[in-house]
Amino acid sequence: MRQFFFGVAVLAAMMFCGDVLAFSGDISHPVHHFVLAAAATPAITLDLPILLRFRDLRASGIVDSHTQLARLIRGEDFPSGRLLGRNTRVWTTDEVNGWFAARPTEGRPRHTQQARAALADRRAASKAAAASADPETAA
Repeated sequence: MRQFFFGVAVLAAMMFCGDVLAFSGDISHPVHHFVLAAAATPAITLDLPILLRFRDLRASGIVDSHTQLARLIRGEDFPSGRLLGRNTRVWTTDEVNGWFAARPTEGRPRHTQQARAALADRRAASKAAAASADPETAA
């Protein structure tokens, strides 16, 4: 008898809340008598970002080590991420995808010609300085 009253109380409470109910037909377990229909309760959607940890960055091939990650953050404008805990840093997929989209598609321009020209200029300047300091060596 107690089970029956419990079932009736659950039914009344759910009807009072305005939820749609489906009767299971089994009265041996009053808790299982009624099942809320999925359409009855409005879905709560949270717009939470997808978080990536270091192991996710390593698995995707972005970094190989913590040192490389630090270099990317320091010199390549990689997002610094957020701390979830004392030793847990995470990045959102939007941050990483934005950084990746901003990466150049072409390789870096070659600086070897500029470096060779600068080296030749330094050598010429040092020869000129040596020649002006010692006129006998210049002749």
